[in-house]
Amino acid sequence: MYALLLSLISSLLVGFFIKSLKIKQINNLFTIVFVNYIVAIVVCYMLFNSAINLTALSNSFSYLTVLLGILMPSIFYFLNKSLNKSGLAKTDIFQRLSLIIPVILSFWLFKEIFTWSKFAAIALAFVSIVLLLYKKSTKDGNFNIFYLIAVFIGYGTVDTLFKILATNKNIPYIAALFLVFIFCAVVSSFYLFCSRGSINKKFVLYGLILGILNFSNIYFYM
Repeated sequence: MYALLLSLISSLLVGFFIKSLKIKQINNLFTIVFVNYIVAIVVCYMLFNSAINLTALSNSFSYLTVLLGILMPSIFYFLNKSLNKSGLAKTDIFQRLSLIIPVILSFWLFKEIFTWSKFAAIALAFVSIVLLLYKKSTKDGNFNIFYLIAVFIGYGTVDTLFKILATNKNIPYIAALFLVFIFCAVVSSFYLFCSRGSINKKFVLYGLILGILNFSNIYFYM
């Protein structure tokens, strides 16, 4: 239970931290994201180096690791936009509600047994989304539905892919996670290169902090 609580706290701190920075320039955002994944790579190797080797990495390479490597850094763009346009409260709620996506897909992908309690949870989640979108309760009186939905679908897809990865007995999970971080760093560096502009050293420091928070979220979630 404590691990789940720490994961939730870390996840909330990630959103709060990015919101507090009020990032406007895209190159500053991806400076943070890139450094964040470099931190994840280093910490992951320090903690799990015995499970990471060339054979394990080779067996871990799949469409799942590639997709996660593309999606995870891309979501930060939509997360930052949603935080700026819709506020922390709505964005965090939509991020939490995204867990309903892997729950729904589990009936098809993992042959989960249908129960009325699960149906009630799914129904309540969608009612919550409708009510949240209906009531404009952000401080400036509005929100951007596109970025909220992007956060909802993005995080839901990532959670689903991670669940597929974790349940695939042919793929070493720790090595796959390490490989995902490497792909994320590569994709982030590409976004950073395309955004142009000089690198602000202050945002490198912010990236180190984000990396610790983000890795804590993933570590305790595991």
